[in-house]
Amino acid sequence: MGHVKKLIIAGQTILEIDYADLNEAEMKDLVVEAKNIALAENRPLLVLSIFNNKNYLTPGYMRHTEKSIADVLHLIDKQAIVGLSFTQKFILTGFNIILQRNFETFDTRDDAIRYLLDKDNPETDLPEHFKKK
Repeated sequence: MGHVKKLIIAGQTILEIDYADLNEAEMKDLVVEAKNIALAENRPLLVLSIFNNKNYLTPGYMRHTEKSIADVLHLIDKQAIVGLSFTQKFILTGFNIILQRNFETFDTRDDAIRYLLDKDNPETDLPEHFKKK
């Protein structure tokens, strides 16, 4: 089942949120748990979110996440997301536009972790045409 845990890799802390196999209510619970951990840490974090083909980015989940993440967005240095379908990646694009961030997607957990730990590769900015003016 899903979990939220802190990983220490190469001296860096990554907050891993594993949504694999969870339903909407369980996913919402993990969002709250992750938010509470981030607020308690109160320092910049790297975030790794893991999904699989049994997860659905329902409107209810997305609205809940949007509201919850607003309280901790300033604490997220970079976020990498693994396991999204083609359609879910389009949903993430809209979410990035709303948040004015550029959370990245990856096919593997290892690629996502490499991205998060790469200090020479900061979270890339949104393309100009997505920025609010």
